[in-house]
Amino acid sequence: MSMGPFRVSDLSGTDIGWHIRQERAKEIGVTLTYQTRFVNGERYSTLSDHLYDQGRYGQKTGKGWYRYEKPFARTPYPDPDVTDMILNHCKSLDIKRRVIPQQEITERCLYAAINEGFRVLEEGVSEKPENIDVIWQYGLGYPRYRGGPMFYASQVGLKKVYERVCYYHEAFPYSSYWTPSDLLRKLAGSNSEIPIDQWTSAARSKL
Repeated sequence: MSMGPFRVSDLSGTDIGWHIRQERAKEIGVTLTYQTRFVNGERYSTLSDHLYDQGRYGQKTGKGWYRYEKPFARTPYPDPDVTDMILNHCKSLDIKRRVIPQQEITERCLYAAINEGFRVLEEGVSEKPENIDVIWQYGLGYPRYRGGPMFYASQVGLKKVYERVCYYHEAFPYSSYWTPSDLLRKLAGSNSEIPIDQWTSAARSKL
């Protein structure tokens, strides 16, 4: 991908995310503080709230998750202040840091997106998995030559994707995006691998 989630956050503005979180919290009668760990049963991180309180709104202010040479500049640079903020945050919550293998990073980024993609198909928001991949290509800069997360799932195999989604669901039970999609479970349970262009039709039939 040409742009990861933290750069996307800086591009759109970390303050936008802050206001959205505040409004959602008000709707369920929750007051967010630096001690908040869970919201409505979901794990919650206050790191983005720290950025907002420090006026780090992203590219528009020249600093967010990254620093920039000037406001509205596009080139991101690692910021030691953010690194210190993360380290202090982990220390305050007694979070044990570890080296995360490349394979786990890939799975936790892509498999969560794939699982959500199957929910989109379940709900009829998208008629075809190919449409989801197009959004990733043109909306998030996913490399066109790699297809997209749904195409990636078809190459890896749905059984493997489903097994790993279940693994992360057990490891991170407070993150709803790891709750396995019913459609993914259904397709993964087929006796044979179903081609990507048959996922939608297969979901509507008895496998």
